[in-house]
Amino acid sequence: MAHVRRKFYDLQAAHQSPLAQEALERIGALYAIEREIRGRPPDVRREIRQSRARPLLESLRAWWETCLTKLSQKSDTAAAVKYALGRWEALTRYAEDGRLEIDNNGAHAACGMNQGMPTSGLCRAISAPTDSERVSAALIVADAA
Repeated sequence: MAHVRRKFYDLQAAHQSPLAQEALERIGALYAIEREIRGRPPDVRREIRQSRARPLLESLRAWWETCLTKLSQKSDTAAAVKYALGRWEALTRYAEDGRLEIDNNGAHAACGMNQGMPTSGLCRAISAPTDSERVSAALIVADAA
């Protein structure tokens, strides 16, 4: 979700786009739910995500699909919307599994990806990951196998 959020953040910063601003607010509401449930057991996280985040996600998708019909297909905004919709399954996977995080920023930071460190291959050492980060990493590795 962080990569999608960044695309709309960049649009907002460059163009003061009302559509980008609304996208950021909608995505922000999803992150607010995550802040509230951080540290809770996976089954509780999944239940809360299903009741609170899932409706917001579905509304966001419908809104993006509607926006796309009104935008120039060559615009940066349309590109950001297409990017998000093209990754919809991956973006929403966290809502189905309480062990997953909304984004992979924690894994990126642990692997040094945010500090310009080399990232080729799998990250071999993650210092003090949370339980959900361990599960996320294990699921990623299992999916890649």
